[in-house]
Amino acid sequence: MQPNNVDVKPAKNLVFSVQAPDPLLTLLGIIIAVVMLGLTIFILIKMPSTIAKTSQKIVQKTANGIAPTLLHVQNKKETKKNKIKLTFELIIMLKIILIILPAFLSFMSQFIEKQTFAFDITMFIGIFLAGFSVTSFLIQYSLANFLNVKKCDIF
Repeated sequence: MQPNNVDVKPAKNLVFSVQAPDPLLTLLGIIIAVVMLGLTIFILIKMPSTIAKTSQKIVQKTANGIAPTLLHVQNKKETKKNKIKLTFELIIMLKIILIILPAFLSFMSQFIEKQTFAFDITMFIGIFLAGFSVTSFLIQYSLANFLNVKKCDIF
Protein backbone atom coordinates (compact mmCIF):
# COMPACT_ATOMS: atom_id res chain seq x y z
CA MET A 1 0.00 0.00 0.00
CA GLN A 2 1.35 3.40 -0.99
CA PRO A 3 1.13 6.62 1.00
CA ASN A 4 -1.31 9.18 -0.37
CA ASN A 5 1.29 11.87 -1.10
CA VAL A 6 3.43 9.75 -3.48
CA ASP A 7 2.67 10.05 -7.16
CA VAL A 8 3.77 6.94 -9.03
CA LYS A 9 4.08 7.23 -12.78
CA PRO A 10 4.65 4.32 -15.09
CA ALA A 11 8.03 4.20 -16.80
CA LYS A 12 7.96 5.19 -20.45
CA ASN A 13 9.84 3.74 -23.36
CA LEU A 14 10.96 0.53 -21.68
CA VAL A 15 12.04 -1.88 -24.36
CA PHE A 16 13.20 -5.38 -23.58
CA SER A 17 15.28 -7.04 -26.21
CA VAL A 18 15.89 -10.77 -26.09
CA GLN A 19 18.59 -12.04 -28.38
CA ALA A 20 19.76 -15.56 -28.91
CA PRO A 21 23.11 -16.17 -27.20
CA ASP A 22 26.16 -16.52 -29.36
CA PRO A 23 26.70 -20.25 -30.06
CA LEU A 24 30.44 -19.93 -29.47
CA LEU A 25 29.91 -18.39 -26.02
CA THR A 26 27.31 -21.04 -25.19
CA LEU A 27 29.75 -23.80 -26.18
CA LEU A 28 32.52 -22.14 -24.15
CA GLY A 29 30.22 -21.93 -21.12
CA ILE A 30 29.27 -25.61 -21.42
CA ILE A 31 32.93 -26.65 -21.74
CA ILE A 32 33.90 -24.61 -18.66
CA ALA A 33 30.98 -26.09 -16.67
CA VAL A 34 31.90 -29.66 -17.65
CA VAL A 35 35.59 -29.11 -16.82
CA MET A 36 34.70 -27.60 -13.41
CA LEU A 37 32.30 -30.46 -12.66
CA GLY A 38 34.94 -33.04 -13.62
CA LEU A 39 37.57 -31.26 -11.52
CA THR A 40 35.22 -31.13 -8.53
CA ILE A 41 34.42 -34.85 -8.80
CA PHE A 42 38.13 -35.69 -9.13
CA ILE A 43 39.03 -33.63 -6.07
CA LEU A 44 36.21 -35.12 -3.99
CA ILE A 45 37.36 -38.64 -4.90
CA LYS A 46 41.10 -38.00 -4.54
CA MET A 47 41.04 -35.84 -1.39
CA PRO A 48 40.13 -38.52 1.21
CA SER A 49 42.87 -40.88 0.05
CA THR A 50 45.43 -38.06 0.02
CA ILE A 51 44.42 -36.98 3.52
CA ALA A 52 44.57 -40.59 4.74
CA LYS A 53 48.04 -41.17 3.28
CA THR A 54 49.40 -37.91 4.65
CA SER A 55 47.94 -38.46 8.11
CA GLN A 56 49.28 -42.02 8.14
CA LYS A 57 52.79 -40.74 7.39
CA ILE A 58 52.58 -38.06 10.08
CA VAL A 59 51.17 -40.40 12.75
CA GLN A 60 53.65 -43.19 11.93
CA LYS A 61 56.59 -40.78 11.92
CA THR A 62 55.51 -39.31 15.27
CA ALA A 63 54.95 -42.73 16.84
CA ASN A 64 58.23 -44.12 15.47
CA GLY A 65 60.09 -41.08 16.79
CA ILE A 66 58.62 -41.32 20.28
CA ALA A 67 58.74 -45.12 20.62
CA PRO A 68 62.50 -45.51 21.35
CA THR A 69 62.38 -42.82 24.03
CA LEU A 70 59.36 -44.38 25.72
CA LEU A 71 60.90 -47.85 25.59
CA HIS A 72 64.02 -46.43 27.25
CA VAL A 73 61.94 -44.71 29.95
CA GLN A 74 60.02 -47.95 30.59
CA ASN A 75 63.33 -49.86 30.82
CA LYS A 76 62.30 -52.19 28.00
CA LYS A 77 64.50 -53.46 25.22
CA GLU A 78 64.08 -51.89 21.83
CA THR A 79 62.90 -55.01 20.02
CA LYS A 80 60.74 -55.08 16.93
CA LYS A 81 57.84 -56.64 18.86
CA ASN A 82 57.97 -54.00 21.63
CA LYS A 83 58.27 -51.21 19.08
CA ILE A 84 55.25 -52.42 17.07
CA LYS A 85 53.16 -52.82 20.22
CA LEU A 86 54.15 -49.40 21.55
CA THR A 87 53.66 -47.73 18.16
CA PHE A 88 50.12 -49.15 17.97
CA GLU A 89 49.36 -47.87 21.48
CA LEU A 90 50.84 -44.45 20.64
CA ILE A 91 48.69 -44.21 17.52
CA ILE A 92 45.57 -44.93 19.58
CA MET A 93 46.62 -42.32 22.16
CA LEU A 94 47.28 -39.73 19.44
CA LYS A 95 43.84 -40.39 17.96
CA ILE A 96 42.20 -40.03 21.36
CA ILE A 97 44.03 -36.75 21.95
CA LEU A 98 42.99 -35.50 18.51
CA ILE A 99 39.37 -36.27 19.39
CA ILE A 100 39.36 -34.93 22.95
CA LEU A 101 41.28 -31.70 22.28
CA PRO A 102 38.75 -30.12 19.85
CA ALA A 103 35.85 -31.26 22.06
CA PHE A 104 37.55 -29.67 25.08
CA LEU A 105 38.21 -26.47 23.14
CA SER A 106 34.54 -26.40 22.11
CA PHE A 107 33.61 -26.63 25.79
CA MET A 108 36.08 -23.88 26.70
CA SER A 109 34.55 -21.57 24.10
CA GLN A 110 31.84 -20.70 26.64
CA PHE A 111 34.39 -18.55 28.44
CA ILE A 112 35.03 -16.35 25.41
CA GLU A 113 33.35 -13.02 25.97
CA LYS A 114 32.32 -12.26 22.40
CA GLN A 115 31.26 -15.43 20.59
CA THR A 116 30.64 -15.81 16.90
CA PHE A 117 28.39 -18.83 17.41
CA ALA A 118 26.12 -19.70 20.32
CA PHE A 119 27.71 -22.05 22.86
CA ASP A 120 24.94 -24.64 22.36
CA ILE A 121 25.64 -24.82 18.65
CA THR A 122 29.39 -25.06 19.23
CA MET A 123 28.98 -27.89 21.73
CA PHE A 124 26.51 -29.76 19.53
CA ILE A 125 28.85 -29.64 16.55
CA GLY A 126 31.89 -30.52 18.70
CA ILE A 127 30.17 -33.50 20.33
CA PHE A 128 28.72 -34.66 17.01
CA LEU A 129 32.11 -34.58 15.29
CA ALA A 130 33.84 -36.27 18.24
CA GLY A 131 31.17 -38.99 18.27
CA PHE A 132 31.50 -39.45 14.52
CA SER A 133 35.30 -39.77 14.88
CA VAL A 134 35.01 -42.32 17.69
CA THR A 135 32.48 -44.31 15.66
CA SER A 136 34.77 -44.23 12.62
CA PHE A 137 37.74 -45.44 14.65
CA LEU A 138 35.68 -48.21 16.25
CA ILE A 139 34.53 -49.38 12.82
CA GLN A 140 38.13 -49.20 11.56
CA TYR A 141 39.52 -51.29 14.41
CA SER A 142 36.59 -53.72 14.34
CA LEU A 143 37.07 -54.34 10.62
CA ALA A 144 40.83 -54.66 11.10
CA ASN A 145 40.27 -57.25 13.82
CA PHE A 146 37.66 -59.09 11.74
CA LEU A 147 39.82 -59.10 8.61
CA ASN A 148 43.02 -59.99 10.52
CA VAL A 149 44.91 -56.83 9.55
CA LYS A 150 48.27 -56.43 11.28
CA LYS A 151 48.46 -53.80 14.01
CA CYS A 152 51.35 -52.08 12.28
CA ASP A 153 49.20 -51.57 9.15
CA ILE A 154 46.45 -49.75 11.02
CA PHE A 155 46.90 -46.00 11.29
